[in-house]
Amino acid sequence: MSDNKQGKLSVHPYIGGSASNLIRNVIKHGGVSRDKLATFTLTLCGTALTLPLRLVETLRFNKAIERSRLQEDPIFILGHWRSGTTHLHNVISQDKRLGYLTTLQAIFPTCAVILSRHKLLKRMVASLLPAQRMMDNMKIGVDLPQEEEFSLSCLMTTSHHCNHFPRTIRESFDKYVLFQTSPDEVANWEKVYQQVIKKASFLANGKRLVLKNPYNTARIPTLLKLYPNAKFIHISRNPYNIYVSALHDFVKEAEEMALQEFTNEDFSELCYSLYGKIMNAYWDARDLVPPGNLVEVSYEDFDEDPLNEVKRIYQTLDLPLEPAVLKDIEAYLASIAGYKKNKYTYSEQQARAIEANWGFALEKMKYSLPPDIVVDNSRDWSCDMNY
Repeated sequence: MSDNKQGKLSVHPYIGGSASNLIRNVIKHGGVSRDKLATFTLTLCGTALTLPLRLVETLRFNKAIERSRLQEDPIFILGHWRSGTTHLHNVISQDKRLGYLTTLQAIFPTCAVILSRHKLLKRMVASLLPAQRMMDNMKIGVDLPQEEEFSLSCLMTTSHHCNHFPRTIRESFDKYVLFQTSPDEVANWEKVYQQVIKKASFLANGKRLVLKNPYNTARIPTLLKLYPNAKFIHISRNPYNIYVSALHDFVKEAEEMALQEFTNEDFSELCYSLYGKIMNAYWDARDLVPPGNLVEVSYEDFDEDPLNEVKRIYQTLDLPLEPAVLKDIEAYLASIAGYKKNKYTYSEQQARAIEANWGFALEKMKYSLPPDIVVDNSRDWSCDMNY
């Protein structure tokens, strides 16, 4: 936990897991930096506070959750960070026939049922959350959609752990996103992932789940193994728009959540590397998805005409789209009409670096430098995140 600019405590995702899981991960990933000891200590204390809730939830609900079955395989929203996955997720989640994993479950996967049913405890959790995401000012709330990757971090050591451990981030990505690891570790990941999804379904009263997780963009073969009838929506965006936005995202998240020191240069190199791995993994695997179960969307088209794209998504995936659903989506879009996107400035050096590193994607998706991007050569912005 740390103070953020809005004057609230930022809850570290590990607070919702066990102390033993936190300690095992710290040991596995090379320890905690001295300047992060306060975050680690507060998070460790937080896991102790949730212990009674975890025990009660295990005794009262685990058997019922284990016995439950998904009525339908999930709908997975895929796409690299800053491609518009959150916006798309929020729009599709307006369909009240669908369920989703909430922020409450993402942070507290071991006691989400107890917290969701206890109004006072739920309000206490809500009071700890900032009103907006640190990287793009999008709303955060205990009942709003969230990524399940945070839950996985709380529950096991065979998880990518987002940006919590910068020293091993490349290794853990290869192991637990691309699954270049032992069969036992893959099997453990699959087991825990299914538990997380099953609990999300339980909390959503058995509704079909729509899930958003950029890491899943590179996990199609494994997701199809677990959920052969799953539907997939992939959203792409101009790589020029992605780079600075994703780098800003990585650094801001690490400032709040990393338990080890890092440099902006580390994340600049990481951003280039992970984009290539994720996109190539997606392109290599997308033909595995049965016909009619995958639809591809561009951020630019979705931003310009979201209702038309929603209709196309539902039609392609053979999902019923009722007038009431469209009305709810229209109302949501009207409610965020005043949302202001972050604006970023590129140096000519950055533009050349994007062409050199991501030229394969620019060519494949037929993107070029957008006319609205400002190129400022007055200084080297390549590792400067103060904008």
